Amino acid sequence: MNFSPASTRVFSVQELNRTVRTLIESDMGIVTLEGEISNFTRPSSGHWYLTLKDQHAQIRAAMFKMANRRVEFKPEAGMQVQVRGKVSLYEPRGDYQFIIDFMEEAGAGALQRAFEQLRTKLEVEGLFAAERKTRKPDRISRIGVMTSATGAALQDVLSVIGRRNPLIDVIVYPVPVQGLEAAPAMRAMLDSIESKAEIDALIICRGGGSIEDLFAFNDETLARKIAELPIYTVSGVGHETDFTICDWVADYRAPTPSAAAEWMSNLLLDRVQWLDRLDRQLRQQALAKLQQLALRTDHLEQRLHPQSPQQKLKNGHAQLVSLHQRLALSYQHSLKAQSASLSAQSFRLNAQNPALKLPPLRRQIDLAASSLKRSQTAALTHKQQSLAHIAAQLNQLSPLATLSRGFAAVSSEGNTIERAADLHDQQAIQIRFQDDTVDALVSKRD
Repeated sequence: MNFSPASTRVFSVQELNRTVRTLIESDMGIVTLEGEISNFTRPSSGHWYLTLKDQHAQIRAAMFKMANRRVEFKPEAGMQVQVRGKVSLYEPRGDYQFIIDFMEEAGAGALQRAFEQLRTKLEVEGLFAAERKTRKPDRISRIGVMTSATGAALQDVLSVIGRRNPLIDVIVYPVPVQGLEAAPAMRAMLDSIESKAEIDALIICRGGGSIEDLFAFNDETLARKIAELPIYTVSGVGHETDFTICDWVADYRAPTPSAAAEWMSNLLLDRVQWLDRLDRQLRQQALAKLQQLALRTDHLEQRLHPQSPQQKLKNGHAQLVSLHQRLALSYQHSLKAQSASLSAQSFRLNAQNPALKLPPLRRQIDLAASSLKRSQTAALTHKQQSLAHIAAQLNQLSPLATLSRGFAAVSSEGNTIERAADLHDQQAIQIRFQDDTVDALVSKRD
């Protein structure tokens, strides 16, 4: 179609709008668009009308009744969405608009919905059932830690285990814990851990973050791998209020990486007490066996060599000396055991020093303060944008705005004159312009 200055064709307004609509729809085709909802309305017709905007521009949009029935969430002003449809033009008014065929939440909203759907699916399959999970081993001497090699979570875990039980060996399995490559890397590492069979238990952990940061731990294939792993597994992902699919399928969910380390590492006092009990049992068994053998030896000796009263007294004295020596040794061992127990108790009291717990709490407070500041800034920005939009709408409706476009208001004795028929000759009138009001007299009226 020729639109050059030399064209002699004269268009009607309707023809022009129809031609432009056809050109836009045919050239653009199907478009995917992401933006924030504003001015959302639901009239009785069932259609949806809204404005999609970003920081620099906006576009009017509509989603008709047959299409919006398929939307699985309730759209609201301020919500970030991704839509698919076509660019068009509303012919009666010549308004440029976007016709939406499909809508879904963008960003955190979509991730949260995907999380809930997967959680429900795996729960129905029984992957969260208590009877499926592995029992914690009675003795743990080697722990694996699967996390980022450079994250603070690893340092927290190593610090807790080193303080509570330095006899436990720790093997670190470094993996990315954020981004598209994180879930496949963790699945591959779990395959390697299972094949090596070199640990008694495994901690899977990382520090806190947004739902986007933690979403690698909501991967379905990773969850199924954790569920089938024969090794006792503890999940310590994020903060206490963070939940992931990994938490549900693991054998135990700890609120933080530090809590996971505490759950997995027995206190050194427990190991000392266990060794002390074992030592006492061995000594008692050995003493009973020696006494049994001594009695049997005496009995056999008496049968072979009948003893005189003097010899019996001598033997009795020797037995008494032997018993006295064993009693002294037993007393010394008891003193040593009590001394070791006292030392272990002192070690445990030092481990519970409140000063050791203050740094993690300070970090939690700093993170909470930072999150609160970001939320306040975002809320203030949103309110300022809403106020500016409302002020612009009010200004468009103001009579002064109409006067600023070259119009004037005519009144007589305080009453607005709307029609020429309401005027008569020699009538005093006032004419209101944008900048001032002037008096006038009707001199002639046809």
